[in-house]
Amino acid sequence: MSLFYPALCALASAAILATLVQAVLGDGSPGSVGRHAILGILTTIFVSFVHSILMSWMLGLGKSQKTAILEFALDPELMREMRRIKSRGFPMATFAPLALIAAGLIGGGVQAGSISPLWHQVAVAVAALMNLLAFPGQVRVVRDNERLMRRVEEEVDRAMWMSRRSPPPPDGANLVETEGTGPIRQGQAESPNAAGVASGGGPSPEGAAGSADGEESTGAGQQPPGAAGSADGKESTGAGQQPPGIAGSADGEESPGSGRQPPGIAGAGPAAEASGTSTQSPSGRASTP
Repeated sequence: MSLFYPALCALASAAILATLVQAVLGDGSPGSVGRHAILGILTTIFVSFVHSILMSWMLGLGKSQKTAILEFALDPELMREMRRIKSRGFPMATFAPLALIAAGLIGGGVQAGSISPLWHQVAVAVAALMNLLAFPGQVRVVRDNERLMRRVEEEVDRAMWMSRRSPPPPDGANLVETEGTGPIRQGQAESPNAAGVASGGGPSPEGAAGSADGEESTGAGQQPPGAAGSADGKESTGAGQQPPGIAGSADGEESPGSGRQPPGIAGAGPAAEASGTSTQSPSGRASTP
């Protein structure tokens, strides 16, 4: 905008000066008056177009600047500077073309013979002076507005950079509550055997084997490490805790009256060794059924 708008202002100034020169050098003949009227109408249209470009550009740019200042909570001085620039640009862009339009309408009345030519000459002098003085001020307004636009862009970039460097949430803010297991951190996988916790005895100690078919042991307490469960997943109703290394009966039923057996001796009867383990006697030989 700061590159081509000064060129437009220069062309508009040249059109105004050309219309004045043609009016002064004209001989007052009908042909000269007609050419002056056509040139005046074209000059008025072009000058009004130049002023309207400035107003449209300032309206659109001002709206985007205001949105950025409010959204990112920038310095309020930027908003005040934007209003000062608008107060300098809008009056010139509004009243200068209106004066030129009024001068053209008075010229039409002069050509119709209803208005004295003196009024037209005065109106043309005032309109030309207003526009020739308004164009340099409008060029300065455009440059000041572009400087303000760069300042707003820099402030927005700084605000976005600061938002990206904001500290992470405090430790524990990303914990979620899961049913039955307490809070765990997001992204942490749940334990695969979380649903297999014994309902009556709490979680089994590390290393303890569960039942064969995944059913929970309702009556048995915590089993010591290394103790194997029953072969078919049934609960041991009267067994209680067994000493380490003692295998249960083959079908998972309790051995009545057996009590505690000495270490190294397998269960009585036709029961096989529990969980496929081989129990050796104290002498190092495997016990026979």
